[in-house]
Parts: sequence; C-alpha cells; structure tokens
Amino acid sequence: MTTRFCFFNLSLVLISLVFLRSASADLVADTCKEISQSGGVTLPYDFCVAALNADPGSQAADLAGLGVISLKLSKANATYVRSYIDQLLAGKKYDEEALKTCAEEYDNALDNIEMATLYINRKDYNGANIQVSAAFDVPQDCEDTFKERPDLQSPLTKEDDVCTQLFKIALNITKKLSGR
Repeated sequence: MTTRFCFFNLSLVLISLVFLRSASADLVADTCKEISQSGGVTLPYDFCVAALNADPGSQAADLAGLGVISLKLSKANATYVRSYIDQLLAGKKYDEEALKTCAEEYDNALDNIEMATLYINRKDYNGANIQVSAAFDVPQDCEDTFKERPDLQSPLTKEDDVCTQLFKIALNITKKLSGR
C-alpha cells in the first residue's frame, strides 16, 4: 500500500514538473512573440527566445523571473560593451571624446539595470520599468554621439544593436509587469 501511495505521489510530482516546464516554455514563447510584434526597435523572435532560454532558470520562471533574467542578460552585455569601450580608449584609434561619452552613458545604464533588478525583487514593477526605460536609450545615445560629427564612424554599432535588443526584452517585460 505504501509503495502504491509513493508511486502515486511521485507520478503527481513528475506530471506537475512536466506541466510547469511546458507552461514556462510557453511563457517564454508567448512573451517573445508579443515583444517581437511590438512597435519600435525590431526584435527577432528567435533572438528573444534564445536569449531568455540561455538562462536555465527560464524553464521554471514566471514573468517576474523572466524580467530578472532579462535584466541579468542586459547587465552582462552592457558590462561587456563598457569593457570594450575601455579597450577602444586604450587603443587611441577612435575619437576619445565620443568614447568617453559612451562610457559614461553605459555606466548610467548599468546603474539603471541594477536599480531595476532591485525594484523587481521588491515587486515595484513601475519603478523597474522607469529604470529600464532610462537604460533603453543608452545604445542609441551612444550611436548619436558619433553621428554628431560627419567624420566619425561608431566602432560600437554591432554592440549597441545587441544591447538595444536585450534592453527591449527587459523593457517590454517590465512594462507588462507594471500593467502599462
């Protein structure tokens, strides 16, 4: 009798895990579909799904969990771009003033992302959305810095584009969490 009871409970747990994993995969797919069809910056659906699924925690995450994951991805990428800017500055091949402006912008974005993560963890989704909104403009602002002078070409275009896409994921998730 106890063996039958244990088997029954184990079966229920396994079925629940399969359901949760399926529901979570559906949440990633549904979220990415919604984001890729929203206006503004174009975000390929496959990029969104691959980015969120790169974190193993996405398999069991709710929407707030996906928000934290998207912020973690955004932070990692912005940190990479900020480090790359330092490398470019050391090489003295590109305009120092424009690169320093971009470095400052990315420092601000990293602060915004850190604050957004704290807000999500406190369930203050509106506060998180405001912080991500501020970070979202940084890659384009960096590109615009180079466009101010016709003789300059940005060495960060590819990096800024990826950052913009990751920030768009975070922005749309925090917007949805905040009810906007």
